[in-house]
Amino acid sequence: GVFMMYFVPAGLSVHHSLREEVDSKGNSVPDSWHAGMPGEQHRFGEHQVVATSDHTVWLNNGSFLGNYLSLVLFAFLNDHTAHHLFPSVDHSKHSLYRDVMLNTFKEYGIPYSSNNFLTLFRGFHRFVQQRTVSELSKDISTIG
Repeated sequence: GVFMMYFVPAGLSVHHSLREEVDSKGNSVPDSWHAGMPGEQHRFGEHQVVATSDHTVWLNNGSFLGNYLSLVLFAFLNDHTAHHLFPSVDHSKHSLYRDVMLNTFKEYGIPYSSNNFLTLFRGFHRFVQQRTVSELSKDISTIG
């Protein structure tokens, strides 16, 4: 039970997290893009970057301890953008190309940001508070 209480929110937070600020209409601002929002990207790579959220990527640094903690604490979901761009690459190898990936984002003007885990986790709880039970059930049923 404790395992699921931690990992379900940790897994969902990389896609369903709200920032602390609100837009001009008073609506919460998602951390990652969702269908129906402005800013839709039609190119695969750009879409993957705007539709995911990363956190605590410094932990997945290629070292044995860093990879172990990233796996045990976050199931490697902390480096989620890299996973979406390169789904068949082993998660423990993301650190090998992260700098090239981030420089490519800068070169092409693709917005990227990484959060700390607590900020993303709090954002997930803001997201949950604004949803009905049936909406949350639908969100959970689409995982995987």
